[in-house]
Amino acid sequence: MKYLLRKFFGGLFLLIGILLIINSFSTITGFAIVQDLDFSVSSILSMTFIIVGLVLLVLKKPFVPENLAQEALESNVLPNTRSELINIAKDMRFEVKEDKNGYIILDKYKEPLIKISFDEEITHEKAKKILRQLSNEEKNFKHLTLKK
Repeated sequence: MKYLLRKFFGGLFLLIGILLIINSFSTITGFAIVQDLDFSVSSILSMTFIIVGLVLLVLKKPFVPENLAQEALESNVLPNTRSELINIAKDMRFEVKEDKNGYIILDKYKEPLIKISFDEEITHEKAKKILRQLSNEEKNFKHLTLKK
């Protein structure tokens, strides 16, 4: 969503910049977008809008590592809440369903992989176990799809 908003505002800034340049060169009556600005201020403002618009349009989506669980295990920064574990699973494109007892993380074939109940406390050992399962599932799935 942020990516689409960035593209939208980039296009909008670019359009405003172009209109300001046209306005600074135009002397048509009734075509005043910005009144009472001299030529130099208007051209500086329009170039600023154009540059910001182009930068926003050129920026790519931020890089997200493919295996967040493996990265978390290697860096030894483990999530300590249920929501952090669920967010890692969602970022790795696992489907997460909420059940009456807790969360169910489904694998790529929509089979239950991990169950996290609302009652259980997330310890470092539990977080490591869940992250290892997510990491192994991601590796296995990629290995199977590359074999085909």
